[in-house]
Amino acid sequence: MNAAEIIRRQEQLAGDRANFNTLWQEVAERVLPGEANFTTQSTPGEKRNEKVYDSTASLALRKYAAIIESLSMPRTTQWHQLQPEEEGLENVHSVKLYLEEVNKQLFRRRYAPRANFAAQLGSINLSLGAFGNSPLFLDDMPVTGRRYKAIPLSELHFCENHAGVVDTAYRRFRLSARNAVSQFGERTPMRIMSAVATNPDQLFCFIHCVKPLEADEIKKFPEGSQFSSTYVSTETKEIVGEGVYYTFPYPVSRDITLSGEIYARSPAMWVLPGIKMLNEMKRTILRGAQKAVDPPLLLTEDGALSGFSLRPGSLNAGALTDQGLPLVVPLETRSRVELGIEMQQEEQKVINDSFYISLLQIITDSPQMTATEVLQRAQEQGMLLGPVSGRQQEFAGQLIEREIDLDSQAGLLPPMPPELAEAGGRYKIVYDNPLTRIQKSSAAVGILRTIEGLAPLAGLNPGIMDVFDQDEMARELADANGVPTKLERPPEEVAAIRKQRADQQAAMQAVEALPKVAGAAKDVGLAA
Repeated sequence: MNAAEIIRRQEQLAGDRANFNTLWQEVAERVLPGEANFTTQSTPGEKRNEKVYDSTASLALRKYAAIIESLSMPRTTQWHQLQPEEEGLENVHSVKLYLEEVNKQLFRRRYAPRANFAAQLGSINLSLGAFGNSPLFLDDMPVTGRRYKAIPLSELHFCENHAGVVDTAYRRFRLSARNAVSQFGERTPMRIMSAVATNPDQLFCFIHCVKPLEADEIKKFPEGSQFSSTYVSTETKEIVGEGVYYTFPYPVSRDITLSGEIYARSPAMWVLPGIKMLNEMKRTILRGAQKAVDPPLLLTEDGALSGFSLRPGSLNAGALTDQGLPLVVPLETRSRVELGIEMQQEEQKVINDSFYISLLQIITDSPQMTATEVLQRAQEQGMLLGPVSGRQQEFAGQLIEREIDLDSQAGLLPPMPPELAEAGGRYKIVYDNPLTRIQKSSAAVGILRTIEGLAPLAGLNPGIMDVFDQDEMARELADANGVPTKLERPPEEVAAIRKQRADQQAAMQAVEALPKVAGAAKDVGLAA
C-alpha cells in the first residue's frame, strides 16, 4: 500500500466507527474527562469536567482499574507460568528449568524501571473500564530497550481476522518536529525538517499502519515475518518509515463485544444512562439544597422597603410593619432533598456494581464470617468475574507472545533443550493470579463443607476420614488460598518427617515399657 491508500483506509475506519466515537465521547466527559478527544480535540490544560456533577462513576472507574490489576496482573507476584504444550514434557527436568528461566526473564524485563509497564497498566485498565477497549504498543527502543506505551483509543483503529483476533492497526498520532526527526531520521520530509530550526515543537500528524503481510510480500522480508509496518506523514503524503514485525505489536484488551461489532463495550457504557441520570440528580439536589439553605426572599409589592443587608448580625430598620409582622419572608419550597438523596444512592449502587466495587466488600462488610463463608462469597464473585478472566487472558497471551518474540530476536533467551526443540518449542500459558484462585474456590468450599459435615460422625467413628486423601485435601486448600508452592514440602520430605516422628514415638514407647518388662522379668525370677 502506498501513502495515499493508507491515509484513505485510516479515514474509512474512522468513519466506520463514528457511532462509537460519539458514545465514547459521552462516557469520557462524565467518567474520564482527560480522554474526551473522540469528537473534539482538547488543548493541554483545558478544563474538561464541566459535565461532572457527581464523581461516583469516576471514583468507581479508578477502583475498577485497581481491582483488575490486583486480581489479574499483580506486580508483586509471578501471575503466569509457562508449560510445554507437548504431553509428557512437563516432567522433563531440563524443559522445566528452561521455561522457568524464560518466565522469570519475562517478569524481570516487564517490570524493569525503564520498561514502564506498571505505570502503563493503570492507563490500560482505566481505558478498559471506561471504553471497553485498551490498546498497548510494545517494542524495543534503540537506547532504553523494551518499552510499553498505552495508546489512547482515540488514536487507534483496528480490525479483526476471520478468527476474531485483532491483527490490523491504524494509529493516527502527532509528533513534534524534533521528535519526528529523531524517529524517522533522513526519511523525515523536508517541510518537517525545516520546522526544527524555527519551531521544533510544532506538531505534525502521522499514521502507523500495521497489517498482515500479503502473499506476494512474504518473500521480500526475513523468514518468519508476519506483519508489515509503515509510517506515513499525512501532511506530505509520504512514507517515512517501513519495516516488519514477527508478532503483532499492538495487543488490545477488550471487554464485551456484541455480535457484528469489533469494538467492545465497557462497564461504563452499560450504565451510561444511570451515570447521566445521577449527574442530573446531583445538580437538582444541589439546587434544592441551596434554596433550602439560602431561600429566595418575598418582599412587599409597593417598594416601600428600603435596601437592607443580609449579613449576619446586621440591623435592618423598617423591615417590620406597625403590627410587628415582617415585610421580608423566605420562600418555603418544601423541597424533599432527602428523597433525592435516596434515589441518588440507588443509582450509585448500580454503578458501583457495574464496576465490581462489591468485590472490595466481601470481607470488610462481614469480618465475622467463617473461612467457609468467605470462600463461598469468593466463589460467587468468581462466577461473575469468569468472563473478565477470559478477556484478560486474551490480552495477556498477546502480550507474552510479543515479549518472547522480542527476547528471541535480541538473542536473550537461554538455549532451548533438545526435547522442547523437537516438539517445535511450543508452550502454553498457565495463569496463577488471585482471579484464577477465586475461580478455583469451589473445590475449597467443597472440602471445608465436607470436613464440617463429617466432624460429628468422626467423633463416633474416627476411621471415617480415611475415605479421603487428607494430604491432597490440604494441598488443594493451600492452592485455593494462594499459598506459594515453594512453602509446601514435597511428598518425599513429608514421608521422611512422618517416618522420623514414628521412629521417635516407637523409641519413647520402648523406653516407657522398660520398667514393665523389668518388673515382669523379676516376677518370673522369683517364681522360679
